[in-house]
Amino acid sequence: MSENKFLVIGFGNMGSLHVKILTALIPTVRIDIVDDQEIKIPQNCTKINFEDITNINEYRGIIVATHTDTHLEYFEKLEDYEKLIFIEKPIVSNQKDFIKLNKINKKNIFCGFIETHNNLFSIAKSNMTSSPFYIQVERISAQVDPHRLRDHVSFDLTIHDVSVVLSHFVEYENILTSHSSNVRKNSSGLYEMNNLKIHTKDCLVSISSSRLGQKKIRKWNLFTENEQISIDLIKKEILVTRNNDEVTLKNNQLVQDFYEKVIIDNEDNPAKNQMKQYLSCLDNNKLEYNYGQLINSHKILLDSE
Repeated sequence: MSENKFLVIGFGNMGSLHVKILTALIPTVRIDIVDDQEIKIPQNCTKINFEDITNINEYRGIIVATHTDTHLEYFEKLEDYEKLIFIEKPIVSNQKDFIKLNKINKKNIFCGFIETHNNLFSIAKSNMTSSPFYIQVERISAQVDPHRLRDHVSFDLTIHDVSVVLSHFVEYENILTSHSSNVRKNSSGLYEMNNLKIHTKDCLVSISSSRLGQKKIRKWNLFTENEQISIDLIKKEILVTRNNDEVTLKNNQLVQDFYEKVIIDNEDNPAKNQMKQYLSCLDNNKLEYNYGQLINSHKILLDSE
């Protein structure tokens, strides 16, 4: 196995991003790229055919960044690989493939849940004095050509926030019910708007996703007994608000007194954090990474629709 040789399958937006980050983290990295399109590749990369690979274990790591409908196909082709395989989210997007994934019963998948590597969520959680009883999420993207899309918005956008909910705020075993509503199909027959509600005994989660916006919105609001925490993932900003329980009279009006703290983390790079975590797993020979969270994030959406 080469310490600096990687295989990237799929060189679209995500595949090219992973190549760029790998190159920044490992200046001597060499990358073989598999893609069936005519592509311009960086100097440290070589375009190859998957069928020409003679020793899959010569690669230090493998990243699958193809469309969702080929993820299982490549996962099966990579069955002899002896390390963790990075596969972009979602792993699957329908019940048939989800059942097949479970039957394969191999857990060496590092799922590309990029938002779980966003430090803003850990910072927000460290500023809570109790668990949230209500979580409200908005994930809005601008419209794109329907022919470029392969998944419903729930498996394109909503699943990001489901993965964060499960990794930071809600135990899957505590979920009582979940319900997903999809509306507004595009010309390709894919839903463009989704609302997912998750109920536990002590918390209600509401996630709204859309690919029909005018600009990108990525906002979280978390409510606890003692504070309200707002997260803007685009601005990389957290606002912590606490009620001081004091009311003063100003200009003949009662004014409530608040404590507010703004936290900005401009240096955070979730994609880079994610790749560092994957490299750490490879270096430590981990053959499983949050597999239960991977399964449960997909299962919530599939069972809720």
